[in-house]
Amino acid sequence: DGSRDTQYLRGAFTYHWTNLWYSTLQLVHSDSGDNELDSASLVNEIALGGQRLKHTASWYQRESTDRSEADAQTLTWYSDFAGRFNFDNGLSWYQSDEQSAEIPDPRITASSAWGSATWSLTDRIGISAGLRYTTEEKESEHDREDDYLDWHLGLDYSWRGQLFYAAANTGHGDPGARVATHSPIEPDSLTALELGHKGQYLNGRLHTATAVYYYDLEDLDHLRAGSGHAVGVEAQWHWIWNQHLNIGGSWGHSNGALPAPRNQLALSASGQWRWGWVSMEAVLEYLYREAYCARQDLCAGSLTQWDGSLTASYGLWRMTAYAENISDADSGRDVWLAAPHTMAGAVSVNAPRSLGIRVTYQLW
Repeated sequence: DGSRDTQYLRGAFTYHWTNLWYSTLQLVHSDSGDNELDSASLVNEIALGGQRLKHTASWYQRESTDRSEADAQTLTWYSDFAGRFNFDNGLSWYQSDEQSAEIPDPRITASSAWGSATWSLTDRIGISAGLRYTTEEKESEHDREDDYLDWHLGLDYSWRGQLFYAAANTGHGDPGARVATHSPIEPDSLTALELGHKGQYLNGRLHTATAVYYYDLEDLDHLRAGSGHAVGVEAQWHWIWNQHLNIGGSWGHSNGALPAPRNQLALSASGQWRWGWVSMEAVLEYLYREAYCARQDLCAGSLTQWDGSLTASYGLWRMTAYAENISDADSGRDVWLAAPHTMAGAVSVNAPRSLGIRVTYQLW
């Protein structure tokens, strides 16, 4: 009948050893019958004057039709200076293993080193720049090694509460499913240009953000020709109507060259009030997403989804009752798409309708 039960358990614990050092441990387990996921992460962060040293270790294991496991380590050194200059540097390591009928036990190991900085040249003008070096090793039927250098440049200009910015970036990605063809394929690569504006109006009660972007794509699996150009626009807004009501939304449109929907719309409204000694908050969200193909052989159907939640807070206690995908009675089903531009076997899976209660208590 399309129904699907999911067991989900999440636990998080944060401890402040001193006022300059904290640790956070998070454990997650979920089981939806044919898909079981376990993950864990540990974060340690230490403050050194105006600088921060942060280490993150994470692990996950997924059991479904295929089995996958991954480990990651990240060490970040960044600043929080009050002056005009700040930096963010780091090292990262990642390794993943996957077992499937199509790919004979591939292993991907990646290491990265990066450095970036921001300068406020004047009260109105700021610039940013960064470099990232990555090396990847893929072990499968056809072993290969790749290394590449990515860069970022940005310019900000502030004027009367408005922010105008321009940014240029390069990036690379994992060929992903194309490894299943067992042929040597170059990593995905792109060059991105973005122009944007952020503004505040009505004494700071209305916030807007708009951006236009252009991507030059190479060796992208989603594109039949392997390369192309993506253009699009994004807009966001948030309006503090009064002390009790906030509304907002976002809209995005692209030419379809990216493995993402051409059109996507999100709306939200939240209300806050007091009920005796208890602080209450209600949130209602709406999402529309047009059908799209993440790959030529994997497509997602159009989605219309309503989510809602009701939260009660008192002292150190916080309890939230939530409902996700409220309106879709068939959300647990797999809907097969056979659109002319997709493979007949492309599958679309919407998030299942779910109800739950989340309780949080702050120890101290």
